[in-house]
Amino acid sequence: MKLAILSDFHLGYERFFDDAYKQASEALQSAASMADALVIPGDIFDNRTPKPEVIAQAVNIFRGLKSANWKAKLVSFDTKNPKRKTYTDLPIIAIPGTHERRSVEEEDAVELLNLAGLLVNVSESTAVIEKSGERVAISGIGGIAEDKLLEELRRLDPKPVPGIFNVFMFHQSIYELMQFNKDFLKLDELPEGFDLYVDGHIHSRVETKAHGKPLLIPGSTVLTQLRKEETEKGFFIFDTSNSTYNFVKINARPFFNVDIDVTGKSPEEINSAIEE
Repeated sequence: MKLAILSDFHLGYERFFDDAYKQASEALQSAASMADALVIPGDIFDNRTPKPEVIAQAVNIFRGLKSANWKAKLVSFDTKNPKRKTYTDLPIIAIPGTHERRSVEEEDAVELLNLAGLLVNVSESTAVIEKSGERVAISGIGGIAEDKLLEELRRLDPKPVPGIFNVFMFHQSIYELMQFNKDFLKLDELPEGFDLYVDGHIHSRVETKAHGKPLLIPGSTVLTQLRKEETEKGFFIFDTSNSTYNFVKINARPFFNVDIDVTGKSPEEINSAIEE
């Protein structure tokens, strides 16, 4: 089965409002044409209380995906959240990110899309999708405060489903990639036994491993942090039959990185180089 992994659309992002919408739409439509299922590890929205016009953007994008020629479908759903239910068998699997996080008593914007039957929210849950007899289980935990994550992982105790391919999806900072906060999740603290780990939150593409298995971070689909690592936007296509994958680029706002050597230069010369 082919899984498209794409994340951090940040719909409603004010700096590049139109880019966020256009690039999320292109990425999702392209991914739907190439994959059997979509895996979306959070931050569909840029704000925990998105404006109606931003919610409308998301509804329009995901409603358009319902007509794709899906050969896979949701066949089972198990959750440790008594409030969580599913309203579609579409193989569009997501979790809320940190930008969507709200208090326990309040619904987040990703759950609104779940309630509308436009995707399946697997935070604190496991969804099993099937295509031609092959099954893939996708388990997830939505983005939470870094210092609460390990406690929540112990409570949920996520386990792979025996006998099939298993994906664990989360939305957190990772200490090995960002070594400035000891509260960040360490790779060996991830639950063991999964065949693929998928993370959002980090806006540049990352390919690494956890417990000897691939860990993929597709990065955001919209430019946000103006860093050299963000020059390419896109998504991963992962083949569960052989655990191979490739990165598919999307059209994005051009971003140019220019390095200036200021060694031995006066402030005036540095300013002149910057202006040039």
